[in-house]
Amino acid sequence: MLISQIPAAALSVSSSISVFSSTVIKVEDGLYHCQSSNSHLDIICAKSKSLLVEPMVGDTVVITTSDDSAYIIGVLWSTFSNVSICSSSSTLISSPSISFVTNEFSIKSRFIEIDSYRANVVTRHLSLVSDKIKLMSSYVFNQVDLLVSRFKNRVAKLENNDVIISKQIHLKATDLIRQQSNLIQINAKSYVLVDGKKILLG
Repeated sequence: MLISQIPAAALSVSSSISVFSSTVIKVEDGLYHCQSSNSHLDIICAKSKSLLVEPMVGDTVVITTSDDSAYIIGVLWSTFSNVSICSSSSTLISSPSISFVTNEFSIKSRFIEIDSYRANVVTRHLSLVSDKIKLMSSYVFNQVDLLVSRFKNRVAKLENNDVIISKQIHLKATDLIRQQSNLIQINAKSYVLVDGKKILLG
């Protein structure tokens, strides 16, 4: 990238490196056209690899130039309330502890993978919307006051034993409840009640 002229207000760090502030006037093809307040000449810059904040049109930025190249190394002030963090390559954040404090947190990605020894999710409301959910675990503990499940079609396949422990279990269907098994065993301490207009045993 050729620089026709460096603004006179540039701070000379060495004979070949200059640092100065400028304003972004256009973003095109991954390059930033900047203009200094003391010069009407445009300077075409790239974003430095260490700068994660995305410069926007109207932002005041810090530019460093060396020979025939120019890079934006910082954003001093922005006209936008929202800050965009971008990286052209894979980014790894390593820290003993990371905390996010915000009113709203959103993640949009084609693929998300979480690998953790232990994970806790505490929320008042949780919504899961997905075309397909796959849960694989050797042990699942679920404790809720009220569970409402609505399925158009539900298929449950178990390899070993399924144990349901509850004070009361209600099964209600508007049309038909069907059980198919080699053996069905019902044990009750007091009594077993079967009530219906027609009961067929055979």
